[in-house]
Amino acid sequence: MKNILIGMNQLFIAVLIITLLICCKKQAPQTPQQIETQPFVSSENKETFEYALPPKEEPIQVYIVGTDGVAVYWLNGEENILPCSSSNSGALGVAASGSNIYIVGRDGDEAVYWLNGIQVVLPKSSSERAWAEAIAISGTDVYIVGGDGDDAVYWLNGIQVVLSKSSQRIRASAITISGSDVYIVGWDGYDAVYWLNGIQVVLPKSSERADISAIAVSGSDVYIIGSDGKNAVYWLNGIQTILSESARGANIAISGTDIHIVGEDLTINEIVYWHNGKQLVLPSEKPDMVWPTAIVVSGSDVYITGYNSGNAVYWLNGSLITLPQTTWRAVPSDILILR
Repeated sequence: MKNILIGMNQLFIAVLIITLLICCKKQAPQTPQQIETQPFVSSENKETFEYALPPKEEPIQVYIVGTDGVAVYWLNGEENILPCSSSNSGALGVAASGSNIYIVGRDGDEAVYWLNGIQVVLPKSSSERAWAEAIAISGTDVYIVGGDGDDAVYWLNGIQVVLSKSSQRIRASAITISGSDVYIVGWDGYDAVYWLNGIQVVLPKSSERADISAIAVSGSDVYIIGSDGKNAVYWLNGIQTILSESARGANIAISGTDIHIVGEDLTINEIVYWHNGKQLVLPSEKPDMVWPTAIVVSGSDVYITGYNSGNAVYWLNGSLITLPQTTWRAVPSDILILR
């Protein structure tokens, strides 16, 4: 009898434990599985619901290169000094290839570039001053445009090529690559010119002197920005259009069908911005000495860099932001946005 009672007690305890486990399992909160690619289909009305994760903040890196006594770059507003051997140095252009950041410029009389902060001196053929002014990267090919003494040159993967010229007053100021075509723009004598795969083309002008500062290619359209006499102009596939009188064009960015051009209105001495041909004046704190240097569009944001009476500045969607500096005169030259 005693054994039967013990057996019944053990059975009762076992049943009680199983019951408690079942209850706890039912009450335990379930963590929903977040599946972006598998839709949930309701068995009642057969409607499909997509599970959407909340949007994540997109990381952004803003590189601005320039000169603050020496060659510097600002990363998200924080100033960094580039290694140099001369006190006369400056950073003039910037580009990225994967995780590699290239900055081009000058160090004393040498044309140089910095790859992830490490300086490389480019070869030169003259004993005079050389400098690197702009850069474009296509695949594994790195093109750097600049000058070497009295020549306009470019370096392809470190090997120098001299551009054709007809005068001693020559400069190559910008470069872009579209497919297999390499465009370099500048001036030769008093003519605005570009080199397409090394062949020089002279653009039409209406005054004695014209020059070019920037180029952008969108599909089959080639936009070239510059000045013709006292007018800010652009050439679209070789045909000139006047943006504004008593002004100069400095740079261009194309985003979809929108054309963004930045320049300077010499009448009011202000930096101006043309959006699809409509001119807007950018705010400045000290308008006695201003000029723009670069423009880039990233998503819906428009960044413009410039110089404002001793200060290195940029405008983000029209709002003026002053960069930190250590000398009385700092100048930004180019900007790169990475997302």
